[in-house]
Amino acid sequence: WLPRRDQRALPELRRTPGLIRWLAARLGPYPVDRIGVVMVPGPSAIGTPTLVTMGRPLIRDRFGFRSVLVHEYAHQWYGDTVTPDSWPDLWLNEAFATFMEMLAVDRWKPHWKRWDSFSVSRAAAPLALAPLPAAARKARPSASGRR
Repeated sequence: WLPRRDQRALPELRRTPGLIRWLAARLGPYPVDRIGVVMVPGPSAIGTPTLVTMGRPLIRDRFGFRSVLVHEYAHQWYGDTVTPDSWPDLWLNEAFATFMEMLAVDRWKPHWKRWDSFSVSRAAAPLALAPLPAAARKARPSASGRR
């Protein structure tokens, strides 16, 4: 859903079928039967089974918007299948979605060299949040049992 007064995100949202196909080619069949996006006033995004909310301010950078979409869609494969034992283990879900986001950005814009900055800025941050014993614990399957 988009507000009528703000259709700037529509060209990027129309890429959703292609983004889902790209992810499915790497991760297997799409694990749910639908996906939708609702544009919200805030600056953040969050993915839930079948629905992603995207903050309208994110559209200012269309490639950034697209990479956030891929990140949120990637959660459908892994983020909803594994439930971390504790909040410090949340990096397991976020790291996977971020990895898929980086693969996509590298495919679209290889000259951005996103992998060069990734190791310093994003990969180390989640590890700083959790001590090694918590980060090393095995996550348990979600209650839904979906794979």
